[in-house]
Amino acid sequence: MAEDLYVSPATVRTHVENVLGKLQAHSRLEAVVVGAREGLL
Repeated sequence: MAEDLYVSPATVRTHVENVLGKLQAHSRLEAVVVGAREGLL
């Protein structure tokens, strides 16, 4: 993902962690479930 976006892996990791925190999710899969339930996807 980082290569496609021309950013460092650390930047991607930080953004993923921030999204997980805002959704109060513990994993990427849980974030997808929460996002779908809330109509974000």
